[in-house]
Amino acid sequence: MPLMTFRRVLTATRRTSNLLSHQSLPLSSRHIGLKPKLPFTLLLLYHRSLSSLPTQNPATLKPPQKPQDPITPTPTRSRTPLEKQFETWVQNLKPGFSPIEVDEALRAQSDPDLALDIFRWTAQQRNYKHNHLTYLTMIGILIDGKRYGHAETLVEEVIAGACEISVPLYNSMIRFCCDRKFLFNRAFDVYKKMLKSEDCKPTLETYTLLFNSLLRRFNKLNVSYVYLRAVRSLTKQMKACGVIPDTFVLNMIIKAYSKCLEVDEAIRVFHEMGLYGCEPNAYTYGYIAKGLCEKGRVGQGLKFYKEMRKKDLVPSGSTYMIVICSLAMERKFEEAIEVVFDMLGNSLSPDLLTYRTLLEGLCKDERGDEAFTLLDEFRKRDGLMVSAKTKDVTELQIGVKHKPESCQIQAHKGDSVKVHYRGTLTDGTVFDSSYERNDPIQFELGTGQVIKGWDQGLLGMCVGEKRKLKIPSKLGYGEQGSPPTIPGGATLIFDTELVEVLGKTPSEGKTTNSEL
Repeated sequence: MPLMTFRRVLTATRRTSNLLSHQSLPLSSRHIGLKPKLPFTLLLLYHRSLSSLPTQNPATLKPPQKPQDPITPTPTRSRTPLEKQFETWVQNLKPGFSPIEVDEALRAQSDPDLALDIFRWTAQQRNYKHNHLTYLTMIGILIDGKRYGHAETLVEEVIAGACEISVPLYNSMIRFCCDRKFLFNRAFDVYKKMLKSEDCKPTLETYTLLFNSLLRRFNKLNVSYVYLRAVRSLTKQMKACGVIPDTFVLNMIIKAYSKCLEVDEAIRVFHEMGLYGCEPNAYTYGYIAKGLCEKGRVGQGLKFYKEMRKKDLVPSGSTYMIVICSLAMERKFEEAIEVVFDMLGNSLSPDLLTYRTLLEGLCKDERGDEAFTLLDEFRKRDGLMVSAKTKDVTELQIGVKHKPESCQIQAHKGDSVKVHYRGTLTDGTVFDSSYERNDPIQFELGTGQVIKGWDQGLLGMCVGEKRKLKIPSKLGYGEQGSPPTIPGGATLIFDTELVEVLGKTPSEGKTTNSEL
């Protein structure tokens, strides 16, 4: 046996004997400390017998493994239609696509969320960057889809320098910010950035948006003074930029001055209109006439009113009533009565306060008989006139303004009708008009598709007939109103015209004596 092999066997034998001495063979006290004197051959045989025993070192044992279940494949989630459309459009975009191709893909989407996904995915592709065209399209899609939060995010990206900005993109962002209540100041931040730009200066559209946004905040006199300073500053900047205003912008400036009773400034702008090639309209004269009367300069206000009427311009209801009340308070009753009849002649009705101011003024001036005569005349001319003791109408009032000579077709409950209308509040404010849209409303009469005042007030109406309805709030929109145009508890005045009764011929729609 070689020497190296012998040493290994001897070492293994010693280890085995030590293991036996500690685990298997307990020794008596007389054996402790004695070394075993066994022949080498016997020790070797003993070691081999131990190695064949089934007992093994616990450290080397492995726990039995449980049988594994057969692997079942995980079910794959089916793709949504939106995901399929997204993948289709992504595949349609060829490698190296340009912003023009992305813009076409965005415009082709009817879903604003899908368009935004395509917009974000393309922005992450190598060697591609959105430009002003794609941002303009995407912001417009989000606004139309009422995804205002995402639109605001894109506006912030553009302001931060995500792309070069064009004039249409500037105006689009300003329009969006002006329309959002809490982004009013942000609109002027965008405007200031535009003002500092060398390539994109503000345009007439820019100033129209900003002036319009400012004027919407002129709802109270004390608040109006705060925003008047902004109107002055914006007007100076517009002139400095060389932007030529139109009649609409100049009217807004005149309105701002008149609201704050800065009538001299309003008249100055009025005289400048010819320099810009602009012609004053009914709104121009109306704003100045109201401002002068409210300022106490009734004579000048009447002068502007008469000048307007010479040009065949019809004032608004609120302008009429302010002029009438101001003249009555100045004891200029003849002029006030003339304005009342002019108002009635233009199918407009004064409210209770206007009638009361005029008639009570006559009574205080010891002209009571004339007041009662006028009262009767007003009742004949104005079918909607109410008693001076009544605060507001409580029942539906119907006044016939025009009726055709022969009633060939008449509207009854359940008929499908087309009606033109103009809706105003008692102060003359127009809140809706189908005449302006040239689109009459169509509905089924008497079935609750419209307010109760209409269902009741249009029954028996002839095609071509015109009626004026004064509708109390309980038959209109009630105490809740219809914000923001119609306040709660408002009395509504409608000028209506029956255009057509669908499905009826003259022989079918003719009224008989039995029906009456």
